[in-house]
Amino acid sequence: MTYTMIFGPDGKNILPADLFFKKYIFVMRGSFRPVTKLNMDMLHCGYSLFIKEPNIKKDNIIVFCEITLSNLISLGELDEQYFLDRIDILGKLD
Repeated sequence: MTYTMIFGPDGKNILPADLFFKKYIFVMRGSFRPVTKLNMDMLHCGYSLFIKEPNIKKDNIIVFCEITLSNLISLGELDEQYFLDRIDILGKLD
């Protein structure tokens, strides 16, 4: 069991140490129920500001979305398929 899982665009699990080592990290947290145009606009606007920061190298940035499980179980029991479907959708977005 782990408190954090990271999935790549291909849906496979990635070790955080392999992904984050010596990288600049841009994270958007949300429930993404569903992913909306507003979510994507916030992500793109935030990213455009992030890359303007001094010493940030654009080719060394990791961008990802975080879904907190506590949001998913707030309505009762966790629906694993619903969670996995949202991960698939997020992995396919630009």
